Amino acid sequence: DADERVTPQLARELQALLAPPSGGGEHQTYSIPRRNYIGSRWVRYGGWYPSAQMKLFKKSVFRWEEAAVHPRAISDCSWGVLRHDLIHLSYRDVDDFIRKQDRYTTLEAQKWVADQRRVSLGKSLWRTIDRFVRSYIMKQGFRDGYLGWVAACMAGQYQWIAYRKYRRATAA
Repeated sequence: DADERVTPQLARELQALLAPPSGGGEHQTYSIPRRNYIGSRWVRYGGWYPSAQMKLFKKSVFRWEEAAVHPRAISDCSWGVLRHDLIHLSYRDVDDFIRKQDRYTTLEAQKWVADQRRVSLGKSLWRTIDRFVRSYIMKQGFRDGYLGWVAACMAGQYQWIAYRKYRRATAA
């Protein structure tokens, strides 16, 4: 992706993996750990790292998930995990995080409406609290200081904002 950077260590790992005679290693798909950043700060906790995603695969053994927001590559084949990180420049700053969340929650609400999903107030409140608690406490987001607090708040807020947009769309 345009907001991702290959580290020199990952480049060497990829070169070794793809070099003959193995030419791709023992697996047909590989996930790569991602180091996610908000501005210049690496967000290490709260579920943000290693955030591995399938990024290396043979085109013949995968398909894209049908999703408007962050579609994933899906495969039934065996997969390996690379050791070195991919740098993911997730957001330029907290304001960029907020702008993108606004766009993503709109897409999420539209998806719920299109799927004719029933989303209740209680379930949305539960998910809001659950996402914050999981990110900040259980996945130790507090260890990232202020940025961990912001990320955990945004994780919980995502559910609430998407619900409000869903209610607005279904009330018409």
